Amino acid sequence: MIKLTHLLNEVRVYGKFDKKKLLKLIKKQDDAMIQNSDGKEFVIYSPFTNNKDNVDMWKSNKYVVALNKDGDEHEIDYKDITMYSA
Repeated sequence: MIKLTHLLNEVRVYGKFDKKKLLKLIKKQDDAMIQNSDGKEFVIYSPFTNNKDNVDMWKSNKYVVALNKDGDEHEIDYKDITMYSA
């Protein structure tokens, strides 16, 4: 059963993204889903959780390191992200 509070807290944003916008969106989350222009989904982790590995995923100003469903790392260009969901 899906909890109503989970539905109310879900954030889904579509459009163009850059590093600043994604960081603002993920600030209060531990992780989130993003989708690229090919429709593939990836998990990104918040750098605000005091986890060095998470911080390292955000080092570039051109891309974020994200994980696919198999746990493989991919460099996803900010300009290629079409959807964010937390």
